[in-house]
Amino acid sequence: FKWEIWMGFHPISSMEHLHLHVLSADLYSPKMKSKKHYNSFHPSLGFFLHLKDVLSWFDAVPSYYQRMIKLDASQYQSLLKDGDLSCWQCDRALESMPKLKAHLQDEFSKLTTREKAKSERKRKCTNVPVSSVQAAVTDDERPEK
Repeated sequence: FKWEIWMGFHPISSMEHLHLHVLSADLYSPKMKSKKHYNSFHPSLGFFLHLKDVLSWFDAVPSYYQRMIKLDASQYQSLLKDGDLSCWQCDRALESMPKLKAHLQDEFSKLTTREKAKSERKRKCTNVPVSSVQAAVTDDERPEK
């Protein structure tokens, strides 16, 4: 099982030079220490601009491109300041970073367990011997003699 890797930009840069963020989708790294930092990567808050979305701006009609590149700093700042601390997978609100990170780790463990079980079922289905498949034919399915 492999989890997603996200790539994208922040509309309000924390550094002078252009840089691309590459991170795992679990979002419970020890480096994730504050609500503001977590919300800056929360996929549905709108602050994190996924690379594929930004690249699509270049393929759009010029008027759409011109509108999208005008990033309003005040609009994006309010997303970080006013956004709640909630799980990006289930939207459950949590009151602190330690509780959120424990919840995210639990969510990730559940996902890992589900995906491993799914892979195991798939593996078992593809390894069924031919004789087992033939034995499963019922009398109703046999041609009449």
